[in-house]
Amino acid sequence: MVGLGLLLDEKDLPEEAKHWIRKAAKKSDSEAMLILAILLRNTGHLEEAEHWLRKAVEQGNTNASVALGLLLQDTERTEEAEHWLRKAADAGNTIAMNNLGALLRETGRAEEAGHWFRLALKAQDSD
Repeated sequence: MVGLGLLLDEKDLPEEAKHWIRKAAKKSDSEAMLILAILLRNTGHLEEAEHWLRKAVEQGNTNASVALGLLLQDTERTEEAEHWLRKAADAGNTIAMNNLGALLRETGRAEEAGHWFRLALKAQDSD
């Protein structure tokens, strides 16, 4: 279902793509939930995107936690965004570490931002 949805999205058929990916998401596929949320966000459906991201996060999907943090940051819910980025960063997600560092720098916490940037670099070097 997800593969078909992605193919339809590539063919610029976002509504049909969302239909098939939503079917997989409803079957508790956290990756489908994340992909659906990204498609929804890209088409301006932020509330529904947030819903699916939260469901994916509940299943332990750290990439969804990053995406949720970024969506919240973009909608000026910085404190909540920090929570979800920190949760993913604490789980070892280097993308979250970099985004958390950027958020902390933007909010005037350069020293803590540096800590997360260094952790991300160290984690990337060990890969």
